[in-house]
Amino acid sequence: NRRQAVSPVAVWVEGDLNSCVKPSSLMQTFCQMNYTVPQTIVKRVTKTLHFIINNFGVLQNQISYTCQNSLKEILCKGSLPKCSDDRKTASYLNYKSACSSLSSCGSNLVNVNGLNTQSLCQESGLQFTLTNCLRSPLTSLNTQYCGPLPKDITFPAWIQPILLRHTSIISSLKSTFDSESVSTSCVNEWMKMTCTNTPFCSSDRKKIVSSVTKQQCDSAISCLPTTVRSILEMAWDCKAYPDEKSQTMIMPSNMAYPNRAVVISQ
Repeated sequence: NRRQAVSPVAVWVEGDLNSCVKPSSLMQTFCQMNYTVPQTIVKRVTKTLHFIINNFGVLQNQISYTCQNSLKEILCKGSLPKCSDDRKTASYLNYKSACSSLSSCGSNLVNVNGLNTQSLCQESGLQFTLTNCLRSPLTSLNTQYCGPLPKDITFPAWIQPILLRHTSIISSLKSTFDSESVSTSCVNEWMKMTCTNTPFCSSDRKKIVSSVTKQQCDSAISCLPTTVRSILEMAWDCKAYPDEKSQTMIMPSNMAYPNRAVVISQ
């Protein structure tokens, strides 16, 4: 049998697989925390959490003090897992009691960019490795709008529950775009980006890499009509992605998203 040709593609390096950093001072103060969090998670949730924190006062007039505290605990502990001192594992702290008390406050008080209290409550107390890359049980991030995942692509262990959430994010974005009459070319740009924007592992499983750049994200945001753009800009942070001029790495296409990555001519 002739082996199928594997063409190399370029991807952008996000950082070491087990890199941990402290969140912004705004998040540390709001969450009353003083620990490090996996770097890529911090990058991806900062804009969403800043938006929620800056608008938390609006909720304070609408829900009880107990509900406020429960919501705050779920948002903080459910978005920011704690790295171990040796950076081998990270753990979501236990916030089951906050989830129980929140059930009387309304099931979905917060839902920003796929980050909602119901899905966060499933992660309470979970621990995951920071040194392993795993294959996903999914064959596609969204069978309706995305192609199949590359055969040998692997992901950081912490992203596995997020991948399942991502499927519904892609579908809800598509229905929003359809209802707001977003142009076909702009919808296609968004589908290409959202089908390939989850960070994954380098071939040697030591780095976290991305197929999406800040510039690609900026371009996708700018093609949207003003109404949709203003909503997505609240939570969709293009600065979370590597700059196209930053460090790249060559990977075989069976281990990396081919869409929009630079194809290296042989």
